[in-house]
Amino acid sequence: MKVREAKSFEQLSALFDEFDRYQGWVYRGQGDAGWELVPKIARSRLAREWRSLFEASRAKLSAVLEQNRAIDSLRSKLRKSGVPEIEQAGARNLTTAGETRDQLSALQKLFSNFEDKIIKSLLGIERRALEAFKKHGHQYVKDIPRNDWEWLALGQHHGLSTRLLDWTQNPLAASFFALSELRGNDAAIDSLKCSRVLDVSQPIERLRCVSRFPARLLDDRLIRQEALFLVTAPPFEERQWTLDEDIRLVKIVIPASSREIILRKVVSFGTDRSALFPDLDGLASHASWLAENPRLVSDAIPSFHELVGDTRDELKELLDDQIGQFKRLRSDMEALVSRAGDVQA
Repeated sequence: MKVREAKSFEQLSALFDEFDRYQGWVYRGQGDAGWELVPKIARSRLAREWRSLFEASRAKLSAVLEQNRAIDSLRSKLRKSGVPEIEQAGARNLTTAGETRDQLSALQKLFSNFEDKIIKSLLGIERRALEAFKKHGHQYVKDIPRNDWEWLALGQHHGLSTRLLDWTQNPLAASFFALSELRGNDAAIDSLKCSRVLDVSQPIERLRCVSRFPARLLDDRLIRQEALFLVTAPPFEERQWTLDEDIRLVKIVIPASSREIILRKVVSFGTDRSALFPDLDGLASHASWLAENPRLVSDAIPSFHELVGDTRDELKELLDDQIGQFKRLRSDMEALVSRAGDVQA
């Protein structure tokens, strides 16, 4: 994966020209540049536990394979050294090279079976969540999804645990999602190009490749956000599904020091919560967000830190001075008590 940096809106705009939406690129905003591209289904508590077990097993298998390579090298040296056969047998620990290969083959088969069971369990969670969502979801939508993939896309947009990752064809929308929370860390906008389009006739459980999913947009939020989904492949880890030869991925990093200035420009172009969430919830969220971040709208409105800064500094100075006085007074009183005790003695 390539990494690029944008310290200004002009640099960011130039990168969006390079990774052009009209050339098939889509975007995803990440509030923290360190976050991996992992779908919700792989971020659950159970998934994290299974991943931990899987990684521990993978590390041990790697250690076993490394030991086997070292043993094979030693066997080769022994054969060339002229060491008597009986001593060679002792060095082999009574295990022939063929027996070792059989043991390793059995281990690798067991490891592969373990991975398959983890994937099957994750897909089972997704299926159960989908069926529960479908059972009651029809009463909340006007345009009923036509297949499981459309139900999955609708559920994903509303928080269902799925293998899908949300993307947008609108780079400004991705920029807003990346920058809207003014954190003290670098943000990122992932830009992705995937030419493989999902075949919705495939059953959900059988799909094993990364695919672009331009789902029908079944509610106003999806339409406003120009939403699009990426179907990730089991076991849903970034370092594995991004190896797909059909995937091109570029991470645009925005330094923490540039977040506010770029966000201000994005908002000035009309990309904000009220535009991306076209309902009363979105409007209320936007109004609260603007009230908490007034400098994004006008330099004339003091920020929270500017408003309380002088008072905070003055209060801190007075408190520090008072604490110092009390410490000195306590020390003097302790000295008097000590002298009084000496006199009585």
